[in-house]
Amino acid sequence: MAGIGIPIPRTGPGTGPFLPLPLHDNGVAGATHRYVPERLNLAAGAEVSSIPDLIGSAPLSAVGAASNVLPIIAATGGQKYMEMVAGANNKALENTSLDLGSTFTVAVVVRTAGGNGTGMNISADGYSIHRAGNNTWQLDGYSGSAQAGINGPALTSDFVVLFGICDGANTRLGVNAAITANAGSITGPIAGLNNVLRWGFPTTTTPTAGSQHDYVEMNTWPVALDATQRAAHFAAMKAKWSALLP
Repeated sequence: MAGIGIPIPRTGPGTGPFLPLPLHDNGVAGATHRYVPERLNLAAGAEVSSIPDLIGSAPLSAVGAASNVLPIIAATGGQKYMEMVAGANNKALENTSLDLGSTFTVAVVVRTAGGNGTGMNISADGYSIHRAGNNTWQLDGYSGSAQAGINGPALTSDFVVLFGICDGANTRLGVNAAITANAGSITGPIAGLNNVLRWGFPTTTTPTAGSQHDYVEMNTWPVALDATQRAAHFAAMKAKWSALLP
């Protein structure tokens, strides 16, 4: 008598089946999009051409010049993340039809280390959190008809949880749950980046060169998270990514 096969369900794309582990807690209910490269089931060193949206329907796909390299999977302490290759022009990963609305929060676990001051960038529906040339975290938007930015804290070599928060009137930058910069001068989104969610430099020709940039997880919510909610998300990320976040 032939045996009965029991399929092992998948929780995302990858190179083979893996156990249907539940998605870890992010600390705050109501998230609309989640991206976790670890769930790709790829070995360290494997190239990443897309990342699924684990709770929504807006995957991030690679864009950039044909000569640009794909980012790769890296690992520290057994925990995996996506790495933009240092010293090379990398493709970015993006979705260009994602409307986060006028009120939202985007939170991303990232690290940038070494090299020059370009390349690390998270674009969220017209706003940009990135590594500035003066080696600080910076939040950019529009002020009148020109792009404007505000500086946050100085960069370190540690992984951090970055928060970009828009309440419909003000835009704020948070690092590890604390608000570090309030962009009162930013009055709206950057032209040409509306409906864009992207990991990587905000052009499709030279997304990054010089520095190493690591992306671990991103969550979005349709509300401006308050201090209690930011602290809860930060605690959940520290619990999940204990080998990465100090």
